[in-house]
Amino acid sequence: MKQTRTIRRAFHIARLCFGAMLCSNLSAVETLPTAFKLRKVPMVTQRENFCVPASAAMIAGYHGIKTDQDQIAQLSSEASISNEGTYPSDMALAMQKLGFDGKTLIWEDEADFNAKVLPAIRHSLVETGPIYISFRPGAFGAMGHGCVIIGYDDRREELFFHNPWGNKFTKTYGEVAAFGYGIVQFDPPRAAPIASDTFIAQIQQHAPRFDGDFVVLASRLKDAGLPFDLVWCSRRDARDDERFASDTAREDGRKILELAFRRNPAVLIPSSPDGKTKKYYFVTRPAKGGASFMVREITERGWSDAQLKTLGSLTREWATAFTIAEQTAPVWELPMIELHEGSED
Repeated sequence: MKQTRTIRRAFHIARLCFGAMLCSNLSAVETLPTAFKLRKVPMVTQRENFCVPASAAMIAGYHGIKTDQDQIAQLSSEASISNEGTYPSDMALAMQKLGFDGKTLIWEDEADFNAKVLPAIRHSLVETGPIYISFRPGAFGAMGHGCVIIGYDDRREELFFHNPWGNKFTKTYGEVAAFGYGIVQFDPPRAAPIASDTFIAQIQQHAPRFDGDFVVLASRLKDAGLPFDLVWCSRRDARDDERFASDTAREDGRKILELAFRRNPAVLIPSSPDGKTKKYYFVTRPAKGGASFMVREITERGWSDAQLKTLGSLTREWATAFTIAEQTAPVWELPMIELHEGSED
């Protein structure tokens, strides 16, 4: 990994009032054990500068998500796959594409670590699972390093780690406060509800037909007050590469969509032959489950009847070109709207 500037960029998230809020919330939970260690965190040994993707693969594996450090690097950045090291912020983006929600927490000194971060580590390990941590240069040689926290012992004042170099180790709370820089806590994907008929009718009311590109659709849903997330599923440093977007859709598109359904009742993706969007796909999971999903096409004539289709069949024309002001070359992306049932308030 790169040196101090790499780590500083990784944890660029401002020091939010999140820390104070988190500590107040933790005080209300039941008493945690004085010692705790996760026993089923897989060890993933990094290759070359892949300490961050390897750490992410350990966390994903603990939660039952089948992936590897190469796939996470592919979803992260060009620097990752060229072995220049991965920014943890890029790793968090890759984990988001795998269905995880990440929360970043940093500290300035030992008092700050003990008051704000250590309680969060204990709670997250017991309630959620392993945690990513970034160490400053000097803790593991000249460069920064990423590892996974798997446990704690308050009596010995130690944290337990999986090192992507292939070994386990411990450090005291004081050492972690001195040599660590920040953590990323990950909430795993949660099962999403099946889309109700009322929910489907609500989407149909506000998007009755195809009449513009995907950004136009997202704007219309926002104006209607519908809760959703617009997710860009290609890699952000490869947006000028049509082939990369098409290859990602073909090789990873089905998995990206499957993971989206772990947290959402429905998604919208474009069908864009030659990069130009011609229609939308509104996709929901059938009530009885199965390998196929309910797909309704939204065209200029309106909505089609639902048909069972595989997710892989929907990704062949997913790669979409967008025109950006003051930029001659198009941007190639895999846009997806994750729809959430309920109101925004």
